Amino acid sequence: MYLPPGYACEDLCWPRERFQNALGLLVNAGLVHVDTEFDVVFVDKWFKFNPATNANHFKGITKSIAECRSLSIRNIALEQANATEALRKESAEEERLKRSSPYSGDGTFAVTSELLNTGMFQGRKARR
Repeated sequence: MYLPPGYACEDLCWPRERFQNALGLLVNAGLVHVDTEFDVVFVDKWFKFNPATNANHFKGITKSIAECRSLSIRNIALEQANATEALRKESAEEERLKRSSPYSGDGTFAVTSELLNTGMFQGRKARR
């Protein structure tokens, strides 16, 4: 998030004017949010493509966001992180419910790895 123009120019081997022009193009395209007062850059939809993988990861993300010096960027990042976390939780709950019931809801039963590991599916004859 913290990106002083001097660091970016040095890393890219670009003059400052070229970097400022490129950053302006990204801002105008809606791809990044920039706060020049604090030298903070946030990639829009970052958390859509890089969501938290679990609750502890999300906690770490929100801690990092809270440390951002730019209030405007902090609010944007937190809003987007919270939105993707809600989706992650919803998806995790759906997956948990799917695993807890063998009935798939469409008139069939879900095949689990436990069922596939039975003798019948492994080609062994039933004991009598």
